[in-house]
Amino acid sequence: MIVNARHSYMTVTDPENGNYSIVLTNTTAEPITYEIHVKNIAGRMRPVFLWETRGSVDGAYDIHYFKKLEKKQPVSKDAETDGYTITLKPYSLVTVSTLEVGEETYPSYETRMLKLPYRDDFAYAGYDKNYLRARGGAPRYTTDEGGAFEVTELDGRSVLMQKITAETKAMEWGLTPEPVTNLGDDRWYNYRASVRACFAKGADPKENYVGIGIRYILGDSGKSGYWLQMYRNGAWKLYRSREVLLEGVLETSAVNGAGEMSSQSVANGIGVTLAIEACYANVRTYINGVQICDYRANERNDAIAGAGRVALYSAFEQNYFEELYVTPVEGMRTGIERYDDTDENFVYSGAWEHRTMSSFRDYRRTLSVGTKDAVCSVRFHGSACGLMGKNEEDVRVAIEIDGNCVESVYTLPKAESREHWYLVQGLPGGEHEIRVKVLSGKLHVDGAEVN
Repeated sequence: MIVNARHSYMTVTDPENGNYSIVLTNTTAEPITYEIHVKNIAGRMRPVFLWETRGSVDGAYDIHYFKKLEKKQPVSKDAETDGYTITLKPYSLVTVSTLEVGEETYPSYETRMLKLPYRDDFAYAGYDKNYLRARGGAPRYTTDEGGAFEVTELDGRSVLMQKITAETKAMEWGLTPEPVTNLGDDRWYNYRASVRACFAKGADPKENYVGIGIRYILGDSGKSGYWLQMYRNGAWKLYRSREVLLEGVLETSAVNGAGEMSSQSVANGIGVTLAIEACYANVRTYINGVQICDYRANERNDAIAGAGRVALYSAFEQNYFEELYVTPVEGMRTGIERYDDTDENFVYSGAWEHRTMSSFRDYRRTLSVGTKDAVCSVRFHGSACGLMGKNEEDVRVAIEIDGNCVESVYTLPKAESREHWYLVQGLPGGEHEIRVKVLSGKLHVDGAEVN
């Protein structure tokens, strides 16, 4: 961490094409002026583009990330040197670059997302024969938060197996989540995920489980978003992060037929197919194509898991998975655009505390906390918007949408980090504004997800 440094900067150049970028910082309470001299580089006379990141100063709200400033044209200093000056505001960071990039050049967020539908059979037949070996058996796009998920050949088929058992588990340092791997795009929202899962032979049916999840966004506990847990004895649970929402027990024969899940049974195509889908605040789960539950968060005034990736869960057994499919919910936009509470489409008035070095669980490590009579407005373009932030205490707010009161007194549900404490959907596509006024308690605003 750089604190109270008068001059701190870093420069990178490309000697082949003459482009360069400089990152300049000011961690003091006073403006700092840099005088830049450019020499011995082909791009010394190229115009430079400035981008500013800035934090809160003495409680004033002037926070923004990578905000485009002006363009500067270097001026000749002598026969070999060109240059310009840049003044940095207090507690700010400016990137100077000959590369011309900007909001207008970015593709839409839908085109930047990992495309759906997505399928992984873990065989990678179209790749080089050494593809998996070079990756150490790791499947594409996955991150293990606990356990070790590796592609393994079993009876001539490629499966994704959780390798670590209770006997081979290493000594823990701190908290190690139970086996879970996640993959995909953290902006996926209205989608369905399914996988064929197989239980390791001989494991205790009351202890051994497999699972599939969606909207996985936080990895510190290994349990995030919505996920369906299935035990070998037929017991199942639907979670939102660490909280059990619904649970039940199925007859084992109705789930996967008689007999243990041996390697031979996998070769014969026998397994349990798990599926889970979410559309805004509604979540449905399926086992072998049969709907097990239909959970509706709004009817229970529960918090709603925000956008996130797919996750596969396992006990510390060598359970394995085949044929992962991720598909959009029909007729729905799949992805979201995520905004931070410090972005320019948020406007605040009244008593707010803006934390710009908050927990890693908060989006971009920022959080805005408002007390009685504080008002937050967020402008967005879309047909749905979820407001997120961790709220534990009794908080009541009034909510207006496009100038119309929709909730005169709304009691927030208890919400964990990155979960929605309020969701509006079904608006006409276009520009909208949500205005929230705090009536009592402390309101935590971490950001918004727009669909």
